[in-house]
Amino acid sequence: FSIQIILSFLLFLLSLLFSIYFNLFNTDWHHPLIMFVNADDLLSGYMPYKDIFITYGIITTLLHSLSLLVFGKFIMSPFLITAIFYASTFPIFYLIFRNFNFSRNISLVSTILIFLIHPSIILPWSNYIAYFFLLIGIFFLSKEKLLTKDSFFVGFFLALACLSRQTYFLSLFPILFIFFLFNFFFEKKTLEPKNQSIIFFSFIIVIVFFFIYLLLNDIFLYWKLATFEYYKGYLFENSNNLNSDFKSFLIFLFNILSPLFSNFLLSIKNLDIRFLIYGLIFFSNLFFLFYFLLKKKNSIFFFLACLSLFLFSESLRIPEIFRLSTGSIIGIIPILFFLKKNKYLKYLLGILIFILIFTWHGGKHNYSYAYYFKNSNLSNNFVKNDIFKFMKLPEEVSKFYNTLQEEIKIMKNKYVINKNFNYTSTPLVGYLSETKRYQIGSYHLKGKLENLYLKRIDIDKKKIIEEFNDIVIFYATDKNIVPAELKKNFYVYKKISYPFENLRYLLFLLPKEVKIKS
Repeated sequence: FSIQIILSFLLFLLSLLFSIYFNLFNTDWHHPLIMFVNADDLLSGYMPYKDIFITYGIITTLLHSLSLLVFGKFIMSPFLITAIFYASTFPIFYLIFRNFNFSRNISLVSTILIFLIHPSIILPWSNYIAYFFLLIGIFFLSKEKLLTKDSFFVGFFLALACLSRQTYFLSLFPILFIFFLFNFFFEKKTLEPKNQSIIFFSFIIVIVFFFIYLLLNDIFLYWKLATFEYYKGYLFENSNNLNSDFKSFLIFLFNILSPLFSNFLLSIKNLDIRFLIYGLIFFSNLFFLFYFLLKKKNSIFFFLACLSLFLFSESLRIPEIFRLSTGSIIGIIPILFFLKKNKYLKYLLGILIFILIFTWHGGKHNYSYAYYFKNSNLSNNFVKNDIFKFMKLPEEVSKFYNTLQEEIKIMKNKYVINKNFNYTSTPLVGYLSETKRYQIGSYHLKGKLENLYLKRIDIDKKKIIEEFNDIVIFYATDKNIVPAELKKNFYVYKKISYPFENLRYLLFLLPKEVKIKS
C-alpha cells in the first residue's frame, strides 16, 4: 500500500466520524424518521409498496433494515450504515483516478478536494447509497483492460444505483443508450461489442428480476403508484398553468432550471466556493460534450461528462450540495483529464483545498456542521425509549415524545385501539402508538401521499370515518377542533403540545363509538 492510498482510507475514517458525531445533533423530525420507520416496518413483515410507502428505492430500505439488525433498533442505525457507504466513496474515487492513470499525488489531492466539498452525510438518504453503487460501477468501467467480469459488474452496480434511488434511472438508462449508440457509429471503439452487450445485459437483468419480484408478490400496481404519482406531484407542482404552447413550455423550463443556476451565480456573491465549483463542472462538461462529438471520440470521459450533466437533474427542484456531491461530482474527472498535463494543476487544486478548509464551517449547505453548531449546547435527551439512544434533542422535543407515549399508554389501557392514521408529517407519531398503521405512508403529506392512499384498493377513507371504531387519528393543528370531515364520527380525546410543522397542538381523535376495555 502506498502512503496515498492509506491517506485515502484516512478520509474514509474522518468522513465516518464526522457523519456519526455531527448527526447526533440532527434535530430533523421528518426525513431520518421516514427511513427508520420504513426499515423497522420491513423487518416487522410489512410488504414494500403495498404496506410501506418507499419514497426512492427498495435497496435503501433493505440496507437500513440491515442496519437495525446489525447495530440495533436505534434512529442512529440508518445514519451509521449510510455513513459507511458514503465514507467508502472516497477511497473508491482515489482508485478511479488511479485507473485513469492520474499520478498518486494528483489522485489523492483530487480526492481530498471532493471530500472537503461534502465531507459527511446530512441524512440517511438514498442519494448516498445510490452514489456508492454508481462509483463502484464507474470503478470497473475505468479499468484499462475491461474483462468479462468487469463488464458484468459495471451493469450490475449501475442497476443497484437505480434501485437505491429510482430517479437515477432517468439519468443512467438514456446515457448508457447514448454511449453504446455512439460507440457503434464511431470508428475508434471504447468498448468491444461483447463488453457492451454484457454491461447492457447485467443492467437490464437486475431491473427485470426486480419487476419479477413485484409481479410475483402482486405489488407492481402499488410500486407504479408510489413511484410515478409521487414524482409527478413534485415535478409538476409549479406547472398548474402549463399549456401546450411553446411560451408556456419555456416558462415551465425556466421555473425548473432557475433555482440551480441562481445558486451558481449567487455563489460568487456569497463566496460559497462549493456552488462555484459545481457551476464550473456543469459548463466545462457541456463544453467537453460538444468537443467529443466534434472529434467523434466516444471515450469513457464522454460518458462521464454526459452522465454528470444528467445527474444535475437530481438538484433541479432543491439545489443542495449533498445532492450535487452524490452524482454530478463525477464531472470533475473529465475536467482533470483535460488539465492532466498542465503543470499548474496541482497548484490550482491546492488553492481550492486551502479555500475549502477555511470556509468548511460556513455556508448554509454544510448541514452536518450546522446541526452541531446550532445544537451543541443540548444535553442528552430524556426520551423514555431506546430508539432515541445516543441522540441529543431539544427539551421540548424530548418532552413531547414522553408525553405522547404516556398518553398513548393511558388511552390503550382504557379503549380498544388497534389501528392508527397519522395525519401529521411526523413519522414517529403513528409508530410510537404501537398499533397497525392504516395508511401506506408513515406520515401525511397533503395532496401527494393522500392521493396515493385513496388509489389503494384496500384503503378507503370512508371506512375510517364511518366504520372503524378501533382507530386513533393523530391530527396536528393550531386549533382545538375536529376537522369538518371527521366531526360527525370523531371527538377530541386528548390534546398535547406539538413542537413541529409550526403548529401548536397534536389532537388524539377517537371514534364516538370506540369500545371501552372491560
